[in-house]
Amino acid sequence: MTEINDRTGFANGTKFIDADDVRAYFRREVMEGCFGGTDYSDLPTQDELDDMAEVVIENHWHME
Repeated sequence: MTEINDRTGFANGTKFIDADDVRAYFRREVMEGCFGGTDYSDLPTQDELDDMAEVVIENHWHME
């Protein structure tokens, strides 16, 4: 959980409502908005984000 949160900040805000909410957050565009002004090449790829979202969903991390 810590590694995914460090890379995406997913557990720093309001809890996700459902799996669709998680997947909507784990989008490259969202990451660029959250981490604006940084080198976007350091952000996870969309494939990595998809995998992270599934781990979050499977474990019900930061979900209502």
